[in-house]
Amino acid sequence: MSVMKKAWEIARKGQKQFGGKVKEYFAKALKMSWEIVKKGMKYVQVTKVEFMNEIRSKGKFEGFLTCKNEFKNTQKINIVADLEKKEITVDMGLKSLYTDLSEAINNYKRHNHYAGNGTEVYIWRAN
Repeated sequence: MSVMKKAWEIARKGQKQFGGKVKEYFAKALKMSWEIVKKGMKYVQVTKVEFMNEIRSKGKFEGFLTCKNEFKNTQKINIVADLEKKEITVDMGLKSLYTDLSEAINNYKRHNHYAGNGTEVYIWRAN
């Protein structure tokens, strides 16, 4: 994806989330886009709001979790939501199916020795 296309995409997300005009967000979005392309980032961090919006709009999310914003002890996560039945399935690998997202994340923290109390869990997806 080109720098400009990515910048407009980021600016539109900012406009949808915070209101105003797309061009108000474009300068910052262009800087962010350039950083993504320059570093050749394969993954982007997703905010909790973007994460939930993607599940609501697409009914699914594929990505991974990290602790302390470092790529150590990552955990793949696949979420499928049935919006009509208001049911969610969180797949975190072999024999790890959950129906509650917070339970899945807490279990990830509990089983990850790298994570301590109050450790923030970060959500990532392919760029």
